[in-house]
Amino acid sequence: MKRIALGETSSRRGPRYITLFVDVDRKTVLFATEGKGMDTLERFHVPLAEKNIPAEQIKEIGCDMSPSFIRGIEEFFQGAEITFKKINVMKLVGEAVDEVRIQEQKQKP
Repeated sequence: MKRIALGETSSRRGPRYITLFVDVDRKTVLFATEGKGMDTLERFHVPLAEKNIPAEQIKEIGCDMSPSFIRGIEEFFQGAEITFKKINVMKLVGEAVDEVRIQEQKQKP
């Protein structure tokens, strides 16, 4: 196992979330836990240790641009590269293009 993806989803009505960890290559769910923060990455270490999989073995982690996920990856999976989901990156690009259009429109109506 070298590449994983993680993401959160609401588990019930209201602000109750679960985070899922998926093996990207095998397309299987590895672990699910309550919450959507940095602590979910810390909890993911338990099943890895039980299977004798060192955190250093994980080379790539895909996630959204959540600051808590980024901090958790940097702390608990230091050797892993972070790959952001395309939809999140494209949203930022769209917002940046809109901001440039607004500024240009103000300068040259």
